[in-house]
Amino acid sequence: MTCDGPLACSSFASESGSDILGDLAWLESGRLVISVETRNAETSLVVVTPCNAITVPATISADRIQPDADHLAIGAMSCPAPASEYEAWAKRLVSRPLDYRLDGDELVLESGTVTLRLSRVVD
Repeated sequence: MTCDGPLACSSFASESGSDILGDLAWLESGRLVISVETRNAETSLVVVTPCNAITVPATISADRIQPDADHLAIGAMSCPAPASEYEAWAKRLVSRPLDYRLDGDELVLESGTVTLRLSRVVD
């Protein structure tokens, strides 16, 4: 595994988020964890939801994450609501381009009406 780029080999836990409907309280307290991994020269986002993990190859530039949603993989475990709804929300999020800002240990992801704030997880 290589660690090139500002997000590489890092994990970030959700602190807050909002979309067109308003604040998403379920994102508080690290309910969503996003990691960036590079293996065999392919970078992927790994999103751990309250249900399954989602993995999607992605190209990451200085301020944009471009997921390859055609190659998205998701766990096969069935989950009851609301965990299944949270997983569906996360899948929609990482199926489209994301603008990002990294300010120290805070990562902000934005796409359309969605804003997600995460903090770096320190091992």
